[in-house]
Amino acid sequence: MDWAFRRAVAQARRHGDLYFASLLSEDRILEAFGNARLLWQGWIYTPAVTVWVFLSQCLSQDHSCRDAVAGLIAWRLARGLRACSAQTGAYCTAREDLPEEACAQLMRDTGRQAEEEAPAQWLWLGHHVYDVDGSTFTMPDTPENQSEYPQVPAQRPGCGFPIARFVVVFSLAVGTVLNAALGKYQGKQTMAAAAARAGVEPWTISFKGALQTLNRLLPLLSGSLSTDTWCDALLDAIAAHVVGNRPDRFEPRVKKRRPKPYRKMTKPRHEYKRLVA
Repeated sequence: MDWAFRRAVAQARRHGDLYFASLLSEDRILEAFGNARLLWQGWIYTPAVTVWVFLSQCLSQDHSCRDAVAGLIAWRLARGLRACSAQTGAYCTAREDLPEEACAQLMRDTGRQAEEEAPAQWLWLGHHVYDVDGSTFTMPDTPENQSEYPQVPAQRPGCGFPIARFVVVFSLAVGTVLNAALGKYQGKQTMAAAAARAGVEPWTISFKGALQTLNRLLPLLSGSLSTDTWCDALLDAIAAHVVGNRPDRFEPRVKKRRPKPYRKMTKPRHEYKRLVA
């Protein structure tokens, strides 16, 4: 594996900042795109070039579209090709047209390949072990994002950001993501459902216990177990982990930073912009 790594690094260095051109072949990208590549338009920003530039932009220190396009210009000139336009419009349009399923398939393919190439001593007792984890993230406050991933209901309309929850399955041996799912954020809904089923208050249920139970039972969803049986077992197990009454276990609720001299946001952004203008 050492020689393969050295070869990959040497090839990547020949591509400068667009090093993904050596790590993700054009054939692999087109295969992930499937029939979507037949509808693709553009001879500069092909599916492969768009993916290469986008991934390099994500990992760059600048993160701007202008810097990403400048990197593409440098890459083309180094290969004796004509420089493309420095304007970012064409790149942004191509990036927006990237099919989500194609990107997800690339993630699954590369993650699976890395795990299959892992040395036997990296495996746990000779087994391929998968772990599950998740988190949330916010995104730009646009009508499209708010419609697909609404902000937290407790926030006033126009005063919050769209929020989504994601969960990933990754290899314990190499750490690559093997699959992922994205959905609307709905709070600690699993714990709430377990509490309602057991007739107890949600805050009496252990959050850590809920996570441990969920991580253990999630892999069963890929088997033949019925959904109802799985849900019953999960909710009953979560409700069994009750947190005891510990009145002396608390942390002081104090602010660690000096607050900034700004008012709290109490109305949508466009109203504030109208006042400033």
